Amino acid sequence: VRGMISSALHTADGKVWRVVQKVIDRREAWPRLAKENAAMLLAFAQGAHGSIRATPHTGFFWGSRDFLYLVCRYIRARPEIFDPMVTAMFEEVYSMDPELPAEVIDAVFKELLVHEGLTFNQCEHVIDKLMQRGEQMEYLFHEWSGVFPALPAAARQALAKGLLPSIGRCPHAALDFVLKELDALPQPEGHESALASHPFAS
Repeated sequence: VRGMISSALHTADGKVWRVVQKVIDRREAWPRLAKENAAMLLAFAQGAHGSIRATPHTGFFWGSRDFLYLVCRYIRARPEIFDPMVTAMFEEVYSMDPELPAEVIDAVFKELLVHEGLTFNQCEHVIDKLMQRGEQMEYLFHEWSGVFPALPAAARQALAKGLLPSIGRCPHAALDFVLKELDALPQPEGHESALASHPFAS
C-alpha cells in the first residue's frame, strides 16, 4: 500500500486514484488489513514518508489533491481515525507546501463536510482546526462562502459557531449565513437541561 500511494502521488490521473481507492476498499473487508490501511494513510498525512508533494512535479496537477480527497472519504465512516486524520491535515499537511492549505480546505468542503453522516462534534472538530489557520480565511470566504448554506445541518451549525470569534473579518455573505443559522436555532423551553445540547452553549 505504501508503494502504491507513493507512486500515485506523482499524478492526478483519475484512473490511477480509482485503483488506489478500490484497493483500499477491498482491504477493508479484513480487520487486520483495515487497520493497516488506517495506519498507512495517517502516516502519509503526518509526513512519516515525507511531503505528499516531495517528488518532482511532472504534470500540471499533483496527486496530493486526490490523496486528500481519498482520506476525507475514508474517515467519514471511521470515527476511530477521524480526529487524528483531521488534525494531521490541518497541521502536518498544511506545512508541507505553500499550496497545500488551499487543497486541504477544498478537500474538506468537497468530500467531508458535505457528508450527511457526520456528527456535530465531528464537524466542530474540523471547523475548530480550520479556524485556527487565520491566514487562510480570505481563501475560505472567496472560494467556499457560497456553499455554506447548502451544507448538512451539523456542518452548518458548527461552521456558524466557528465563525463567531472571527466575525469582524467575515464578508457579508458569511454574516448572512451566520444570521440565518442563528434564526433557525430552536427556541429555549426554559429548562436548564436543554442548554447542554445547544450547539452554541460553549
